[in-house]
Amino acid sequence: MSIQLTSQSINDQFDDAKFLLAEMEALWVSRGGDAGLKDILLAKCDSPTSQITGLVFYDDKKPVGLAWGELTSINYGSMTYHSQDPKYRSAIVDMLVNQGFYDDVIMETVTMEETQEYVELLRAKKLTQNARHRMSTWLMDHDYFEIPTLPYQFYFYNDEYIDDVAKISVLAHRVSHDYDMYPELVVESRRLDLEKKVLSGHYGPVVQSGSLMVFDGDTLIGYCLVVEIPCWGYERVPWYFDVIVHPDYHSKGIGSAMFMQSLNQLKEKDFDLVGLAVTQNNFAKKLYDKTGFTVVDDFYEFVNEVTPRPVY
Repeated sequence: MSIQLTSQSINDQFDDAKFLLAEMEALWVSRGGDAGLKDILLAKCDSPTSQITGLVFYDDKKPVGLAWGELTSINYGSMTYHSQDPKYRSAIVDMLVNQGFYDDVIMETVTMEETQEYVELLRAKKLTQNARHRMSTWLMDHDYFEIPTLPYQFYFYNDEYIDDVAKISVLAHRVSHDYDMYPELVVESRRLDLEKKVLSGHYGPVVQSGSLMVFDGDTLIGYCLVVEIPCWGYERVPWYFDVIVHPDYHSKGIGSAMFMQSLNQLKEKDFDLVGLAVTQNNFAKKLYDKTGFTVVDDFYEFVNEVTPRPVY
């Protein structure tokens, strides 16, 4: 017999949400996490600038689960699930997908329970999937990289070239096909807006020492942008937001030289831990493997593509 759930907004059922978040934190702590998760999440939900929308789920009048989406841009965010009783999970996923939470929005799946179970439930809904790695390296564990001599010029990132950055980023992502479903990376005007948002500090302060541009004469042909975020229990982790080389200059060693130069600059500034995320089948992963990055975890993104993709 199928389970019939009802749902109400988290903001309208804050006491029940608190109860379920406490349950979620207890599970998190039992698996080695730090206490305080509930208060962090409650503060997010209760913030006047919150980008969170979510639901509390009920079996009759009993609260049995909750889920909320937190947007970081128009088309990207994360969906956090919690229901300690596995029998409700399929119904919760069904309701969220049917109510449009995934329509044209890429949602990373976040859970405290069995992530793979939710991933399989979302796959069964025939959503577009993107599987990714989070990777890191300890700069203290290796010496400075030796940078090969190339006939190109390297400079620190300069936002005067933001239009060119958006153009080559779009061209590169159209070649890699790692984010065809994400307008902010394949539509030039949207990519420009995203770059402005990053430079405003929305995702964390820009790490100028690690953010570089590469030129062939007067032509920008590559760049990398690093922001500083709290991650993995550390307050200051340089995170590679984008590492791009113009498709016409691929296979010339430019991306490798730029990336190693950036890592050297971060090491010079006494950063220890560095992170990034990459789609599992992206050819850039070979570069990250080569420079000592290892996979910290896998994560999965899903989107229900309602609006047709742009034709290039």
